[in-house]
Amino acid sequence: MSADVKHVPIVLIDMAGFSRLRSLPEQRAILTRLDAMLNAVLKQFTGRLNPRHAFEWQSTGDGYFITLTGCSSPVAMRFAVDLEQALLAEKSRNYPLRLRVGLVLGDVEEVGLHRLSPAKTEITRLVDHEWSRALLAKRAAQPQVLLASTLFWEDWQNHPEKDDPALAVAERPWVWLAFPIKHGEVLPGYLQADEESIEQIQQRAQQESVQPALPKMDLRPWLQRLLDQTEYLEIRGISSGGGRGREAGRYSIETLYTPLRSRGEGKKIGKRGELSGREEERVALSSLLPRHARLLIEGQPGAGKTTFLRLVAAMLCRDLLGVRCENGRSWRNHILGVTDEVPRIPLFLRLSALAAMLKEERTPYPEDDSRRLLDLLEKQARPEDLAAWRQHWQELLHSGRVMLLLDGLDEVADEEIRRRILAIVCHAIREWQECPLLVSSRPFGVEQMHDLGFHHVEIEPFAKEEVQEFLSRWSAALHEAAASRGIGQEHRQKLEQAILERPAIRLLAANPVMLTCLCVVHWNEGDLPEARARVYQAVIRWLLASRKEWREKFHDDFALDAFAKLALHMMSAGQGKKVVVVDLQAGAEAVEPVVARYFANEQSHGERVKLARKWLSFECVGSGIVEETEQGELKFWHLTFQEYLAAFALALLGDEEKEGEDYWPMLKGRLDDPQWRETVELFPGALFDEGRGRRVDRLLQKVLGLLVDNSNLSEKARIAGIIGRLLQPLSAFQYTLSGPLAETWQQLRDRVMAIFKKEGAAKVSIKQRIAAAEALGQGGDLRLAKENFYSNLLDFPGGNGWRLGKYLVTVMEYQEFVEQGGYQEGQWWDDTGWNLRMRERWHSPEEWEQQLLHPTWPVTRISWFEAMAYCRWLSVQKGLTISLPEETLWSKAAGARIYPWGDMEPTPELANYNSNVKSPTPVGLYPDGNGLYGHCDLAGNVWEWQRNLWAGSHPLDTLLKQQIKGNDMLSLRGGSWCLGAGWLGSAYRLRFLARDRNGNVGFRVAATAAST
Repeated sequence: MSADVKHVPIVLIDMAGFSRLRSLPEQRAILTRLDAMLNAVLKQFTGRLNPRHAFEWQSTGDGYFITLTGCSSPVAMRFAVDLEQALLAEKSRNYPLRLRVGLVLGDVEEVGLHRLSPAKTEITRLVDHEWSRALLAKRAAQPQVLLASTLFWEDWQNHPEKDDPALAVAERPWVWLAFPIKHGEVLPGYLQADEESIEQIQQRAQQESVQPALPKMDLRPWLQRLLDQTEYLEIRGISSGGGRGREAGRYSIETLYTPLRSRGEGKKIGKRGELSGREEERVALSSLLPRHARLLIEGQPGAGKTTFLRLVAAMLCRDLLGVRCENGRSWRNHILGVTDEVPRIPLFLRLSALAAMLKEERTPYPEDDSRRLLDLLEKQARPEDLAAWRQHWQELLHSGRVMLLLDGLDEVADEEIRRRILAIVCHAIREWQECPLLVSSRPFGVEQMHDLGFHHVEIEPFAKEEVQEFLSRWSAALHEAAASRGIGQEHRQKLEQAILERPAIRLLAANPVMLTCLCVVHWNEGDLPEARARVYQAVIRWLLASRKEWREKFHDDFALDAFAKLALHMMSAGQGKKVVVVDLQAGAEAVEPVVARYFANEQSHGERVKLARKWLSFECVGSGIVEETEQGELKFWHLTFQEYLAAFALALLGDEEKEGEDYWPMLKGRLDDPQWRETVELFPGALFDEGRGRRVDRLLQKVLGLLVDNSNLSEKARIAGIIGRLLQPLSAFQYTLSGPLAETWQQLRDRVMAIFKKEGAAKVSIKQRIAAAEALGQGGDLRLAKENFYSNLLDFPGGNGWRLGKYLVTVMEYQEFVEQGGYQEGQWWDDTGWNLRMRERWHSPEEWEQQLLHPTWPVTRISWFEAMAYCRWLSVQKGLTISLPEETLWSKAAGARIYPWGDMEPTPELANYNSNVKSPTPVGLYPDGNGLYGHCDLAGNVWEWQRNLWAGSHPLDTLLKQQIKGNDMLSLRGGSWCLGAGWLGSAYRLRFLARDRNGNVGFRVAATAAST
């Protein structure tokens, strides 16, 4: 035992009647009185010191433990007696407090705020034991039972201060006894009671222990029912349009199951839930089963946690029932990689069902322990011989013959019920130590389990390979007949094209449930809607419909309207700024007007808010469209949901053609707000669906109406950018401008975009060009629109298949990487970069809030590792191999000239350098300074990270190695806004630490086909 182990007296206050009280005020009064009583009694032993600074008491079940660290045995005994007197005095006030197990001395290892204590385990076993209940019943007038371990008894009897009048306790009869506890174990110690009472209790316990053996149970019918429940996946159809008239059906689970992966060997949970360590390799989740007896599986909603547990249950059931596996191996070995000679019996329990059972109970047990799980099993199985059934399962569990599969540790909205469930799970872990245990949870509610020996893994989002495998399985399942296999291949190709070639949709497909939804929509429609707004609408409606039977009176129309109201509220909830999390009460208040419209029978505001809270709590574990955070707040499962639903809510509002509150006052000031970018871009599609082209025409007229006769070029650029962003998504709706509106737009666009061409730039000063480009960037620079990404990759001689980005990577482009979780997902980072990110707590580039004010500036203040992480992420989004350019590649793009534009000496019209502007500028503002092949800002603006290490003074001395370290020197090219003309030459180079971040260092990307 470690040096931290101490002999610590422990006192337990029993509150056996506490949980039976139905009045919350009464419960609060008891707890308040108990706290005051403990402070008063303990104060005698601490003098002026606050008792809470000297001692600690904590609740467990229906009892309070007080650990008296540092106290001698006489002091502990004196405290027990004083506490008994205080409790007896409370009897006249009808408080159900009594000292049941008054004193135990055991081995207590102190670890942070936790105690690993055999003594506490013994107390737990004794609290609800038959002998203690019988003894207390006989001692109703003085309900004290003092139990002392042999170790404590000897310590007390031999203590030199035992007879000190200030500390000693009057002698009372003590009897040595081996107390019977659970599972045939005994606890030796001394009990303060008369021998006759103890003898009677022992005799009765001995008589009751002699019982006839219970018959063994045949579990085959139960296993068959479990197999029926787990071996098929039900894929519901979606009515999002005309459809093809076929509903997706039932498929064997291994047919559609695409192996889930985690990052390496998982992560350790620190004492406060922090992560430590990281492995780069992605491994199949099933490969961890043979290696870890306790596995905590964490994942976002829809990540596949439940499906994996169902897969494990189904494969074990098949083996136990003798279902033949085609390849001659066992199912557990073939699918799961488990090599146990005898399959364990799967006990698959939904903890949400346990929560419902606990809510229904009126008289809960004195403790929440493992018996609750057996109660749930009984309730679901309804066996004929209850006693035999329970006894049989207890034997199986204690012998380690069972694999426990507990699904949804977090899927309980009620905080008190959630706390009780955690206590039950923790007790089951201690009680059935030989049983393998898999627990699933979303990314919160797991920190309490860090002392319980769990191996903790987080399910990784689907990479491109997993998406492709799922689509292959899906297509094969829907076209399983041999005659249809050719059609299935064609279907799979169309699916890949519809999902993988559209970055916004590809992002949704990283989640298995979302990917399933996209496949169902595609099946019904024959394709995915071209418009993003319609895709999001279909996804949300499918998520709502898939849980319709759980929603009770909260039907789909109410849910959609309420979600829209909540989303719009969150877009301006933070002092006029967008928030992504909101307090549950604030969310309920935002939804209250929708409740008032749908539930007129709810008379008071308070009743409506309460109903809204109930609905929101359900949706967190029902549809999953919103989820609860670790801090008990609400957020939308996917930020895109919030942004689309806010746009949908705006479209429901009125304008000149539609009665109701006008959307324009809310939208007018946010058209170029970066935080509203996605909502503004989704709004035209939602508006079109609510009123066709007429309402879109009105919107564009309102925006153009912001221009006045004396509007300068910057204001014209801002409005042009906004109009361009609004028009871009409307192409999927076959909407086109016509008449005077189209003419006005064409004239405005031509005037503004000319600043990026040589002829136009020559007519406007650089100062005016900067102001116009800044305004255009706030609204939406068409040059940098997502659909132009591929055309902005420019070829050049000697590139060998590689193309170089026309523009430096901008803040607005990098912002998407940040907001899509690029700093939270380890798959985009190499090992050194991830460890740096964790240690330095990088969540975005330095001074990110300031950079966001300039969307079309090159992104800066990022390390080489961040630039490479962005490239890996972008590779997946675009279906290309994307990286930083090697230095020799950059040199070829710059050309064999003194400067990228030629041999002319630098001027302020050719480049941003020598602090002429005193900051970076929007990309592409110096068309006269473009490179030979059209690349912008190759000289000036910001230095550019290169792929390779610095290797001397010559760029051809390129040195690559597998793993770049933080202290490695990497090459930079191109000069910057704050350095002189001498650094702008095509051949000039600079070196920089890979880990460093600087305000004049950015990057551009190089790309080639994905197979390169």
